[in-house]
Amino acid sequence: MQVPVEWLKEYIDTDKDADTLADLLTKTGSEAEGIESLGNQVNNLVVGLITKITKHPDADRLVICQVDVGEVIQIVTGATNVSEGDLVPVVLPGAVLADGTKIRVSKLRGVASHGMLCSKEELGLEEKSAGIFILPKDEKIKPGDDVNDLLKLGSKIISFGITPNRADCLSMIGMAREVGIIERKPLRLPQPEFTEVNKKASDVVKVTVKANKLCPRYACRIIEDVQLGPSPLWMQQRLIAAGMRPINNVVDITNYVMWELGQPLHAFDADKIAGGEIIVREAGENEVLVTLDGVERKLQQGMLLITDKNQPLAVAGVMGGECSEITPETRRVLLESANFDGASIRKTSRRLGLRSEASSRYEKGLDPELVFLAADRAAELLAKYAGGKVYEGIALSGDYQLKHVVINTSVSFINTLLGLDLSPDKIIDILTDVGLQVEASGEALSVSVPSYRQDIEQDVDLVEEVARIYGLDNIPNTIPRGEMASGGLTTVQKVERILAQELASIGYSELITYSFLSRKRLEGLPGLPVKLANPLSEEQAVLRTSLLPSLLKAVETNYNRLQKDVAFYEIAKIYLGHKDETLPEEKLMLGVILTGQKEGFFDSAPVDVDFYDLKGALDYLGNRLKIHFDYRSSKRPRMHPGRCADILLDNATIGYIGQIHPENTPQPVYYLEIEVDPLTVGLSTTVVYKALTRFPAIYRDIALVGPGDVASEALTKAIFSAGGEHLGKVELFDMYVGPQIGEGNRSLAYALMFQSEERTLTDAEIDSALDNIKDELAKLGFVLRT
Repeated sequence: MQVPVEWLKEYIDTDKDADTLADLLTKTGSEAEGIESLGNQVNNLVVGLITKITKHPDADRLVICQVDVGEVIQIVTGATNVSEGDLVPVVLPGAVLADGTKIRVSKLRGVASHGMLCSKEELGLEEKSAGIFILPKDEKIKPGDDVNDLLKLGSKIISFGITPNRADCLSMIGMAREVGIIERKPLRLPQPEFTEVNKKASDVVKVTVKANKLCPRYACRIIEDVQLGPSPLWMQQRLIAAGMRPINNVVDITNYVMWELGQPLHAFDADKIAGGEIIVREAGENEVLVTLDGVERKLQQGMLLITDKNQPLAVAGVMGGECSEITPETRRVLLESANFDGASIRKTSRRLGLRSEASSRYEKGLDPELVFLAADRAAELLAKYAGGKVYEGIALSGDYQLKHVVINTSVSFINTLLGLDLSPDKIIDILTDVGLQVEASGEALSVSVPSYRQDIEQDVDLVEEVARIYGLDNIPNTIPRGEMASGGLTTVQKVERILAQELASIGYSELITYSFLSRKRLEGLPGLPVKLANPLSEEQAVLRTSLLPSLLKAVETNYNRLQKDVAFYEIAKIYLGHKDETLPEEKLMLGVILTGQKEGFFDSAPVDVDFYDLKGALDYLGNRLKIHFDYRSSKRPRMHPGRCADILLDNATIGYIGQIHPENTPQPVYYLEIEVDPLTVGLSTTVVYKALTRFPAIYRDIALVGPGDVASEALTKAIFSAGGEHLGKVELFDMYVGPQIGEGNRSLAYALMFQSEERTLTDAEIDSALDNIKDELAKLGFVLRT
């Protein structure tokens, strides 16, 4: 929001300069982003009246102008837009332009030139401009007048970054009101005065609103006998200072009132409205409109439109259409002043990719009470500067009813939140200065909010008003009160960190993948996918029910880029939906995937990874977490039917491990997925420390032959149960299947460790334990291999 200081002072009496105003307003919440000067001040810059134009005798593209600047001088120019009788800015010899150009008496193709005619670009008013700046004819502007004074060149402009909740500050009146609050001075609002002719606006146009929720109030004024032309110089100067380009008196007046009051307006050619009816409705299918910028817009269903009986006339609150624009032939103007739903305008503007000064205001929510004031103010200016005659009354429609917002609070509540001890009178004075009506009963305050402060909705908003006006710098620093809890990780977070650290330490890399997948990637996997209401694409249409598709996709991507040795893990949530559409169940899972080769021992050649590499990693995690996993053969979707096992903890299935079905992978890929929450059981147990025994351990290896369908886990449990109290460790270190041991059999070799904490064990004790183990294994069909 650009605020010309000279314009601001029309509404509030202040002697503060731009720097001081910028600082004061920043402290009260309107952040000043910069201060700049309007245009370039140039010495010897005066108004010139072109009295005569003749052709240059030796140059087809030059003309010789006789210019009255208090005295008649001769200037040669190549401009094509000047005519006899035009008032123009003239730089006289001796002046220096902003770019360093020195103006001297010179000869152009043999003809003397005693100055230069200026464009807006040369005065610093526009970045690019075509032709000389033609000043509007005004009896108050005379040849020889100082153009610096007329255009307020060098005057200060403050740029403010207005927060989205303060739509009232997107106007000169709004910013003047803020200055008045700070300085405790009254605001001067425009008081429109004009004479209405004996014709009723309602006889010319009927207003029908078919979308009352999107357009609470729509008002029209009719002005006839309008003469299109340039707007007065003072208005052009203010619009340029505000960053807007002057066009003509009608358009400039609507823009001026918008900048002054914050209420956007639109002017239609009243004679181009079919049937004499304005209809406010939502767009239907396949409607189009060519907007004022010459672009054909395809309108989407639900967009709010201004139409007549035949066609759309404007996209409400965004931009008008060419079909009803103001032209030099226009004689009757229909002036629109309306209040539109901010969310609807914002949505329409975004969909069309079209943002205007009007839409930027509407989308933030405007004061509905501005509608009539803005219409009257524009009618006054059109009558004064466009020769218009204003019809009696306003054509009106809409079911708007003013909502009186009343907020109850208390002095103690405000002081407690701010850490202050302000008196009731001080708080009431601040709230009253802001423009609120306050009724006090002891400490209780009942505050009525004016319609232009739509950002004030609850008691904490009142606290904010007191804070910003009292001064944030005046609020002392205080130490927060209350019980402070020391931070720390939850048990699940601790487990997550352990899993991540340990997997990284043995060569696995962490992945972070999207939770969104296509339905195709989840086909066949258990769990009901949760469908996204507004997916980015079909490839991200549902929430995943397993980490497998995400990790497998990462392996595929690496394989396709010739990276065939992969070890990844991910700790993330899966989402299991319900048929009754209640909130999905979320589970934190660990997924680990492994494929390719690993380094061989003692500098030998790399070898292929296998199931036991992945199982070893899981057992390693179990040891670190002080828990023991059991395994049970199972069948899972997308897994190899003979190489998959459920992972059990305390007889409860918490995941699975195995090889992915070969039909889904170009090389063997091993995968495990396990719930994280059950893994916390080991961390919650008491840690017991035992001294190391000083007695030696005795090791024995046994090789067994037996049925191939008996799980190694069952044999390990049998060995432990029969081995006695001194059997401390059992590890499988070899497996063999071949014709030497018979079809359907397999050989398993185990390393056993015996140790006592009290004495050295004898061979007889070890042999006795081995005999017991032999007898127990015989029950499972296994014998010791010799």
